[in-house]
Parts: sequence; structure tokens; C-alpha cells
Amino acid sequence: MPSEQGQQPTMSQSAINCGAGSNGSIGKILVVDDEPELRTALVEALVAQGYETLSCSSGHKALEKLRGHNCDLLLTDLMMPEMDGIALLEEALRIDPHLICI
Repeated sequence: MPSEQGQQPTMSQSAINCGAGSNGSIGKILVVDDEPELRTALVEALVAQGYETLSCSSGHKALEKLRGHNCDLLLTDLMMPEMDGIALLEEALRIDPHLICI
């Protein structure tokens, strides 16, 4: 969206124009990792950057959270007991085909 002088907005103006969520976050990320220390570190880093986060320790718990919350991104470990990250991604995309998964 051009500014009043017909110039493109700067990066900071674009971020402001995109708007934060009603709670001030810039997006909601679900972090899934069976290692509590890594999961906590990821959540803390994302929160410090302004993201709203949800976290859980298994793929099955993650699917429950995805059914109850509108997440923008799923960030998951690949190697987890019971359900690995690939199986989680496949099931998550059945719940929300537009979900971005890493």
C-alpha cells in the first residue's frame, strides 16, 4: 500500500500495517518436542520475539491443540516416540490444510 507521497512503505510500516493479534502477538506457533529443555528454550525465544506460543510434548497432544486453536505455524521435532514429526505433519495438514509446518 503506497504512502501519501506514492512511495512503498518501509519494512516497519508494513509490519505495523499487517497488525498484531488482539493480544499483541505477531502470530501463534505450536511448538512440539519431547525434550522439555529444548521445547522450553524454543518457546522462550519465540515469546521474546512477540509470538504467542502453545507447546506440547507429543504428536497426539499437538493434534488436540490444533483442533482447539487457530495456529499460524507448527514447529515440530522429527524424532519423537509414538508419533514422529512426519506423521504429525500429515495429520496436522488434514486438520488445517493452510497450516505452515516446519
